[in-house]
Amino acid sequence: MIEPVALLAAAGLEQLLAQVITTIVTFVLVLITLKLAFWKPVLETLDQRKNLVTQQFEEIDSRLAKAKALQAEYESKLASIQNEAREIQNKAIEEAKRIATELESNARAEAEAMLAKAKSDLSIEVEKARIQVRQEAIELTLQATGKLLKHEMNDSRQRELVAGFIADLQNQPKNGMSA
Repeated sequence: MIEPVALLAAAGLEQLLAQVITTIVTFVLVLITLKLAFWKPVLETLDQRKNLVTQQFEEIDSRLAKAKALQAEYESKLASIQNEAREIQNKAIEEAKRIATELESNARAEAEAMLAKAKSDLSIEVEKARIQVRQEAIELTLQATGKLLKHEMNDSRQRELVAGFIADLQNQPKNGMSA
């Protein structure tokens, strides 16, 4: 006879084995159901999301490359504009220096011309004054000689005539020594 414990153990083992097999079959069925019903859409959604993120990163990289190219282009244009501005400024400075030099040269030439004219005018006036002084000296000499010749000359008479001549000179106006 089989002992009740052994029977129970055999029946429990069979029942345990049946439960394990049922659990394994249920787990496989749940896995298959999940795979067919849920995993495929979830994986498709994840793949779509991954593709969207990859596409967005590619678009960001493309835009970043375009932005860098535009930045390089703008920096190049800015450098070109700055160089052109420096050239224009340098040309303006050179032109201003040339004009200043020209004006200075013209002013010097004009001043030298004015100085030469003034010297010339002064020389002419000096020569006129000399001629006038000579003529007045000649006239005064003639007057003095005429006075001397009219009178008989002795020492006291000479002194008297010279004193009168000097008095006449002092009474004459002193503006230009005119007779």
